[in-house]
Amino acid sequence: MKSKILLSLSLVSLAALHGCGGGGGGGAQGFPLMAGDSGSPPKSEPAQAPDEQAPSGTPTPEPTPTPTPDRPPAPTTDPFAPVAGSEAAPSLSAPQPGSTADVGSASEGIYESLYGITFVGPTGQLVRRDLLNWVWGSIAVNGSNWSFNSDTRAIRSTSADQTVTGSGTFTPKKAMNGTYSLDGRPATDWGPLTYSLANALAVTQESLAGKWATANSSTFNMSIEVDATGSFTGTTSGSTIGVCSISGSAVQTQPGTAKNSYAMTLSAINAASSSQTACALDTTLPYTGPAGIVLTSAGIFVGNGYFRTLTFHAKSPNGALITSYLQKAR
Repeated sequence: MKSKILLSLSLVSLAALHGCGGGGGGGAQGFPLMAGDSGSPPKSEPAQAPDEQAPSGTPTPEPTPTPTPDRPPAPTTDPFAPVAGSEAAPSLSAPQPGSTADVGSASEGIYESLYGITFVGPTGQLVRRDLLNWVWGSIAVNGSNWSFNSDTRAIRSTSADQTVTGSGTFTPKKAMNGTYSLDGRPATDWGPLTYSLANALAVTQESLAGKWATANSSTFNMSIEVDATGSFTGTTSGSTIGVCSISGSAVQTQPGTAKNSYAMTLSAINAASSSQTACALDTTLPYTGPAGIVLTSAGIFVGNGYFRTLTFHAKSPNGALITSYLQKAR
């Protein structure tokens, strides 16, 4: 049995989580050369030939200036305009027909926090990815109140699984608050977790059709192509995940609705050559878990729009887990 493997890819920004860049040095001690500069000391200009001597008393004519053609003004860029390939955000106050925010219960849906995504299912299934661990289990919901069921565990790479207890309240279709304790230790805040705009998005099975991929990285890359039925194939690369061939399905959990909720199944095969990093995923048993389409900001203003990101948490029976954020190809 493989040892527990914990893999995650943080967005970005999801625009807050997705990508960063770096700079480099080079010749001339890291200082860039100006355009046309060879890096050598400047050479003296050649001496100009003297003007031909004009006859005495004859004025020298002034040179006629060469007219400069007018240049059109540079086009202005509207910083509030939609980014190419983005879409406008749905509205939680007027959700798209059939969406989770429109027809779902007051508690189910996708919740967001600074460090990750939480999925709450229609009957209380719960999976959360936080900064240091996953919380995997379920909650009992009574009106606006909730409490963890006994099957809930916190799972991390540096320690054994821990029991999770705690309780709190929902602000219907706005937030999830409360406290929780690991193995009976002092309680800490569970939230607030914010009810995601993505809950107002009406989707179908076909909404997943196409290519989805992480941003290019030296540590974690995943790319899949999903067909109209939800079946997919793909590959991974990078130092933390290795070279894998992956396949599986992402199927809407409540067919016939437009709820943004899918069930992910993923199987992996080692596809590395002798010189490549071996697949670090569990290749003996499939991963399963919740998935959904999350909306990632395309810019810093609401008017810049949003990109769709397929987000999932998945776990194998061996205790290996993976979280990934795959942006829709544009």
